[in-house]
Amino acid sequence: MNTSSWLVKAATVFSVVGHPLCLSFCITAFLAWKYLPAGQAVWVCGLLAGGVVVPVYWHTHRLTKRGTYTNADVSNRQERYRLYPRVIGLLTFVTIALFATNQSRVLCLGMLSALLLVICAYGVNFFNKVSLHTSVALFMAWVVWSSNKPVGMAAIALALLIAASRLVLQRHTWSEVILGMALGTLTGALFYGLAGW
Repeated sequence: MNTSSWLVKAATVFSVVGHPLCLSFCITAFLAWKYLPAGQAVWVCGLLAGGVVVPVYWHTHRLTKRGTYTNADVSNRQERYRLYPRVIGLLTFVTIALFATNQSRVLCLGMLSALLLVICAYGVNFFNKVSLHTSVALFMAWVVWSSNKPVGMAAIALALLIAASRLVLQRHTWSEVILGMALGTLTGALFYGLAGW
């Protein structure tokens, strides 16, 4: 196997693992099961899966199959205009549901910060595409860091590998990845500050 094909295969694995829907759900579910009572963790995971992950996946899959979206990552900046409002609406619904049901302050602030990240990415998308893989990976690294510093360091390393994968696969330019890094870092730091760590 030559180096370039190995690199592309490794980048593909990191890109799949780092898909914003997959990564954010897996980390949130892990932390919910670690810190919340079982019934509450089930409710939070169900809300996140049913309120955001499944509807967004179904939407992107359906429109990719129809040819409306170029690929399941919705890598085309123009195509993202249709996706962002849907994601913002769903995240708003889930955020309101978490606040309305008096879920943990940290969970509510985390969802509010994630919503802010997507709103900012939508605004930036009018000028330049943001690597959502990178921004969500770095945001989630902050979330993990706030819970466990050593594991947070591993999450930061994973986020950097995810960012590199987007460059190797040529889904993003350097400027798009750097924008994603900045957005993920800023919203992650905001969450960290609001949560009181």
